[in-house]
Amino acid sequence: MKYHIVKAKSDIDTLCFIPTICIGFYKSNIKKTTLDSTLNPIKERFPSIDFMLCSSEDNISNETPYINQNYNIIFVLFDFKKEHYHLKYMPFEKEAIYNLAKDINLECYQSIIFSTFKMDISEELFILKEILGKSNIFGALAGEAPDDKNNVTIYHNGDMYDSGFLILLLSKEYYTIDGVGVHSFEPIGFNLNVTKSIENRVFEIEGEKALDIVEDIMGNIDSDSRYLNEYPFYISDNFTKKNKSILSSIKSIDKDSKSLEFFRRIYPNSSIQPAVSVAQYIQDRRVYKLKKNIKKDTFYFLFLCIKMKEYLSVTESTYIHYIFSQTTDSFLGFHTFGEISPNSYGKESFHQNQTITVVGLKKRSRDD
Repeated sequence: MKYHIVKAKSDIDTLCFIPTICIGFYKSNIKKTTLDSTLNPIKERFPSIDFMLCSSEDNISNETPYINQNYNIIFVLFDFKKEHYHLKYMPFEKEAIYNLAKDINLECYQSIIFSTFKMDISEELFILKEILGKSNIFGALAGEAPDDKNNVTIYHNGDMYDSGFLILLLSKEYYTIDGVGVHSFEPIGFNLNVTKSIENRVFEIEGEKALDIVEDIMGNIDSDSRYLNEYPFYISDNFTKKNKSILSSIKSIDKDSKSLEFFRRIYPNSSIQPAVSVAQYIQDRRVYKLKKNIKKDTFYFLFLCIKMKEYLSVTESTYIHYIFSQTTDSFLGFHTFGEISPNSYGKESFHQNQTITVVGLKKRSRDD
């Protein structure tokens, strides 16, 4: 499997193979015309190439300091054989997913998903898990900069969408995809029952105003979004199946209604449990789990939640360097609005927040 990272137009000049697919990220304030002007020359040179990109809060490059750079559009070119993959745009419709299974034998594939922001994509994931298998789905929700509003998009073969998701299906016979997400929290106290919620906003917990209950447990919460990363919750519902590792972050607080807005849908009768930061040595041990599984013959995507970015603050670059210190030429990433990953290798993937998720992609060897 050949790949070639592009962060500037001049990087194309050193390409030494014929790419079949382009996977990447663009800052959310980038207009479609700008994106087209960057990608069209590649399309003209390689007419059969596919494009799979999504918007980001910020891009993460493979060179120090990794973040806060002037790379507005970054991507990687691969030489997958056309008969070994499918790339599809999917609306948020259950019937469309089931129809996909009619056209393609999905049991032979594993997937990477780039989704626009939807309160929760657990229903879509639930269907895909039935078809693909629980451990074969990875991905992220596209992001946007804090000063951008409703500008979360995905880009597929010249078209830009603000709804739906892109799914890359890769043959299990020829490629492997594996990944994991880690976070820095542990639950405290008891499970609390959500008694009133609408989409991703929780109004009542245990029959009381949501904010009152949470502040009774956690103390006064600053409504400034920069500090809400300190108050994530473990979520348990019919889709997470009582999994104790699914984390979701608060997006905003409404002091008037005393409600909490999350980065995912919170269903009535869900259980939520407050979380607090783990000790530093536990956090480092979890991050080491990412580092020790980095291999030199694999390309990696780094999906880092914007709330984890805020949580790590000035140490973010240090953590990225630590994870990829052995393979700085083979990863790209972006700041997301959510991640699709398991919390242990080989386990079931979920939509979660505030994680560092690393997804590895490699071509199978004949010995595999």
